[in-house]
Amino acid sequence: HERLVMAPVELSVQTIFSVLEHRAGDVQRAYELLRRALELIEPGSHREALIRANLSTLSIERGRLAEAQELIREAHETLLRLGVSDLAESYSMLGHAARARGDLAAAEEAYLAALEQARKLGMPRGIAGQLHNLGSLAQDREDLVAARSYYERALSDETLREADHWGTALTLSELGEVELRAGNLAAAEDYVRRALERRREMGSEGPDVAASLRQLVDLARLRGRPNAALAHYREALAMHRAVAAASSQVATDLVRIGLLELELGRRADAESPLAEALRIRRRLLPSTAMEAEAAYALGRLRLEQGRRAETLDLYGSAVRALD
Repeated sequence: HERLVMAPVELSVQTIFSVLEHRAGDVQRAYELLRRALELIEPGSHREALIRANLSTLSIERGRLAEAQELIREAHETLLRLGVSDLAESYSMLGHAARARGDLAAAEEAYLAALEQARKLGMPRGIAGQLHNLGSLAQDREDLVAARSYYERALSDETLREADHWGTALTLSELGEVELRAGNLAAAEDYVRRALERRREMGSEGPDVAASLRQLVDLARLRGRPNAALAHYREALAMHRAVAAASSQVATDLVRIGLLELELGRRADAESPLAEALRIRRRLLPSTAMEAEAAYALGRLRLEQGRRAETLDLYGSAVRALD
C-alpha cells in the first residue's frame, strides 16, 4: 500500500527532475530519470505514452535512432488504442524521429498532421510549436524563405508570445539564424538579442543563454566588431565560472578569448587566458583534443614572442594529446 501511495509522488519528482536536467544540458541524466519514471507508471496508460514520447526525443539527442523510433511507435499506438483525441505531440515526435534518420518528406508529413491536430483542438501553443518545427525543417532544406515564413507565423499570436517565453525565445533565435544565413546581419542581431532578453526574463543563465551569446559573438565578428565579440565571450565565461570555476566549458571560453586577443595583436592579454585554459584541460581531460587545442593556441603565442623552445614543447604536447 505504501508503494502505491508513494509511486505517484516519486513519478512526479522523477519527471520534473528530468525536465530540469534536460534544460541544464545533461541529456544522459534526463534520460535516466525519465526511464525511472517509466518503471513507475501504469503500462498502456495515457501518461505512459507521453513519457515514451518524451524519451524518444532524448534518445534522438543521444544518437539512438532505432530506440527513438520504437519508443514513439509504441506511444503513438497506445494513444490510438485509447482513442485520445490529442495526437499532436505524438505526430510531432514521429516527425522528429523521421528527421533524425534523414527522411525529411516523412518528417514534414508528420509535422503537418500534428499542426492539423493542434488547430482542430484550438491549441495555440501546439500550433506555434508545429509551425516552428516546419520552419526548422525548411532550414534543413536550405529554404530560407519558407523557414522565415513559418517562424514569423509561429510568433503571430501576441498572447502566446507573451506567455510562452521559452518557445518564443527559441523561435526568435532560429529567425536570427535564418537572417544570418541570408546575409541580413542587422536583422539577425536584433532577433538574437530579443531571444537573449526572453531567456534572461525566465531567470535562465544556462545553455540557452550561452547559445545566444555564441550567436552574438559570430555576428559581432562578421560585422567587424571584435571587441564586442570579446565582451560576449567574457560574459559567457563569467556565467560558466559561476557554475564551476574550472570546468571544460570555462577552458573553452578562455581559449576563445585568448585566440581573439591574439587576432587583435594584444599578446600580453592573450597569455593569461590561454595558460589557464591549458592548466584546466590538462587537469580535467588530459590527452584529448581539447588539451591539444589549448596547447596549440598557447604555442602560437609563444612563437610570436620568439620563445622557440617553449613553442616546440607546446606543439609537441598538442600532437601527443591527439595520438
